[in-house]
Amino acid sequence: FYFFFLMIRRPPRSTQSRSSAASDVYKRQPVNNLNVMASMVSPELGDYTNAGVIEKKKSWRNIFHQRYLVLRGFNLYVYKEPDSVRAKSIIQLGSKPLGNMVVENTQCFFLEDAKGEKFIFKLNEYGVRWRHLILNQIALKHYLAECISKSKHPNPQLYGYFTDRESKTFMMSDPTYLNSLTNMEYLCNMLYDSFMVHDNLIELNLSRMKISSHLLQKVVDNLTKGKAKLETLVLDYNMIDNEGIMALGIYLAMERAQKLNHFSISGNPIGDVGVQNLCKILQARTKGASLDNGIGLKYLGLSETKLSDSGIFALVNLFERAASSKTTNAQNSKAAVVENEEKLTLDLSKNLLTESGINVLAGFLSHDEIIASLNLSHNPSLDTKCFGLILNGLLSNYSVTTLIYEDNIIDRENLNHLNRFLSINYVITRISITIPHLMYSLLNSKTIPVLSLIHISEPTRLLSISYAVFCLKKKNPFFYF
Repeated sequence: FYFFFLMIRRPPRSTQSRSSAASDVYKRQPVNNLNVMASMVSPELGDYTNAGVIEKKKSWRNIFHQRYLVLRGFNLYVYKEPDSVRAKSIIQLGSKPLGNMVVENTQCFFLEDAKGEKFIFKLNEYGVRWRHLILNQIALKHYLAECISKSKHPNPQLYGYFTDRESKTFMMSDPTYLNSLTNMEYLCNMLYDSFMVHDNLIELNLSRMKISSHLLQKVVDNLTKGKAKLETLVLDYNMIDNEGIMALGIYLAMERAQKLNHFSISGNPIGDVGVQNLCKILQARTKGASLDNGIGLKYLGLSETKLSDSGIFALVNLFERAASSKTTNAQNSKAAVVENEEKLTLDLSKNLLTESGINVLAGFLSHDEIIASLNLSHNPSLDTKCFGLILNGLLSNYSVTTLIYEDNIIDRENLNHLNRFLSINYVITRISITIPHLMYSLLNSKTIPVLSLIHISEPTRLLSISYAVFCLKKKNPFFYF
């Protein structure tokens, strides 16, 4: 008997599924240094995104070994060595959701490829960063897929945010764009995950994105895990209540949050309890705040938050404590008071304030100088006496330069009071009020020659009575209709 052995050599292949000469180009590409792969021209692999090391669990043992990852577009390439010329695995991102698990008391995350094979990576300092990058890419992939399914063009702001990890601003100029998408809530969840990878983010505007207190907790978690040092945080017109304020306190208490100087939560039903808790949070962060104006903020937006007198009492208490602490620190350090320091712009419009709260606020204004601009517009419970209380409080105030008091009740006596006030106070430069048109002549008297009428709006109340909004300013007079 004669035995013959025939050995057939299989041609090289570029993937684990099938051989293709066209797709085998990357095998001939040198991978001597993963950190310089950005300069490699490999359009067939997708745009270069990131490269680095990670610890991957062996498929059959609970031990980890070092592997090298290259993220190109929506594909993750796994290499055994930095000089490998062929990827051991290729994972298409987004085909299966990213998950978390524990392997022998070690926190890990895992990905699954289209065949169901699970790739487990350790969540150490490298793994955490990779997880953030992958989540950002998955969010971008699903967003683009949603745009295609709805026949919409990608929003330039949102697409630029996902693709530029050095971006400093996230702000949707048209929030209804996201709301029009079918899987808006799912996309927003992935969007919040992407905050962790944008280390240079300083301005975050999430207005009108239907954020509940539960979703705000997710936003806070991701901001806490990331490295961004926000200077501006705007959460206007969402569904945040007191529970959301408590969750937000976790981030505001961090050292990185001391850079925050512009905070607005207008249009959310936080109520007096939410404002009281917010005041406690702001008081705790005052010492390390970047702005030396006693409160650490240059803008605080509390418009349309169902704020009433109890909330005003908490705010005044916060301001008084901040002013006292600032004075004590200045005396201990023997430092001179900075006259040009940035003071606070406070928006309390469209709330439920009454005379009791205004009286306390006016008392604070009469002896402290933290606020530069005050907006009390559209508070329907304020009567004619309230405007006089505010003017009396501002008589000895040298910090408030702008008072906005539109769509509140003002009578003739109030205008006479205003004339007397303007002849004494030369600090305030802008006052905006709403008065009946028949009372306009009272403001054209010779007692206020330093002021000029610069704006008249259309009637804002009942058509049977003509009203106008007057904006008075001491410098650069203009006249608009």
